[in-house]
Amino acid sequence: MAGYASTRQVVLHDGSSAQSSTVTSNAVWVGDANTISVSIQSVAAVASVWSLDGNDGDGFLSALGTGLAGTDWSNITTIAAQGIYSVTPGARWLRLIRPAVNSQASVVIAYRSA
Repeated sequence: MAGYASTRQVVLHDGSSAQSSTVTSNAVWVGDANTISVSIQSVAAVASVWSLDGNDGDGFLSALGTGLAGTDWSNITTIAAQGIYSVTPGARWLRLIRPAVNSQASVVIAYRSA
């Protein structure tokens, strides 16, 4: 279908106390994205560093198998403050590792594919 574009938003961390022990988010497939942004809302008043990692694991089921093992990830960028950030497309999968001090932060990734 020509001219079709899709925008998606995925919550990586929801800021609830039920998720406060989760440090590494689930992997999100962004292989067809041409624009990507990450929004971080933190409740912590201390400085902290977030790590956005990328992976080029093959296939949609890679997140469930060894294709996205811990050693297969590369750091794309580190983020030192809350806000909205643009991410250069290219990785097939993204995940976010949050600092323990931000146990109730909310993080949303938004991406658009053409």
